[in-house]
Amino acid sequence: MERWFSETNTLHLPCGEIGPTPVDWTMVTGLRFGGKCIGVNTNFSMDRALYLLGKPNAKKNSKILLSAIIPKEDEVQEDPLDDDTKEKVFRRLFLYVVSSCFFSNDHSTISHKLVECLERVDEAGNYDWGAITFSAFLSGMRRKVTAETGAFTAFWQFLTVHVVFGLYHLWFFLINDNILYVNFILFSCSSIGLLSIWI
Repeated sequence: MERWFSETNTLHLPCGEIGPTPVDWTMVTGLRFGGKCIGVNTNFSMDRALYLLGKPNAKKNSKILLSAIIPKEDEVQEDPLDDDTKEKVFRRLFLYVVSSCFFSNDHSTISHKLVECLERVDEAGNYDWGAITFSAFLSGMRRKVTAETGAFTAFWQFLTVHVVFGLYHLWFFLINDNILYVNFILFSCSSIGLLSIWI
């Protein structure tokens, strides 16, 4: 973490300075930039959010408790699921995954206002999930290195991929006449499986 500079949102390495870009973020997460802006609607009520999730008791201090919205195995395996149940399970699973990876905090809670973007599940992909998660990542990194309050326990894999991907480019320029060797190094560095999309 001592190599991350919050002023420039870059990692300072001996070989140079690299920083995450929206293209990197999309490649690693699969979340695209563009679409409807995810804003805050103060009129969207907690009761409406809990109804859409099908979990009236998931509230914790004006937030939604993540552990309370995890879909249970019997809910997912119930056959046949009616459309209303499918939508509720989808909302809960989507919110749990996105929140756990990108919006984690000390209390394992999430704002109920994000549920509004999932009110119509067929339109969930029309929102700009790339921008909001990328900004949460940069904000979390800033909080971590400047010792501000709040936790950042989420998407550490992105850093691993970004550093190794940057080293891949360095090795490519150093050994550009031996592509097989470069791919072998890249494969060795990606044994955790995070770079398999580039091999």
